[in-house]
Amino acid sequence: MDGLTGLEKVFKEEFPNSKVQRCQEHVSHNVLSKVTHSKKLEVMGKLRDIFCASSKSKTKEHFEKSVEAYEGGLSIGSEIVKG
Repeated sequence: MDGLTGLEKVFKEEFPNSKVQRCQEHVSHNVLSKVTHSKKLEVMGKLRDIFCASSKSKTKEHFEKSVEAYEGGLSIGSEIVKG
């Protein structure tokens, strides 16, 4: 619900078994705000691989590779993607 707490609350009340997911645009923006300028294109490519993967297993594979590649350097960004 991208930070709209009132909307998220009502959604959870009306659809208690549904999951709330942030849009790719906001996830990307939050991750890229934590990345140095010199790494932005590289990280954008990794995010694109994650978002455009052909299956859930490929998505997870791309995500795990990205987390490993940036472990320690992008921990905040990784938390945003995981959350």
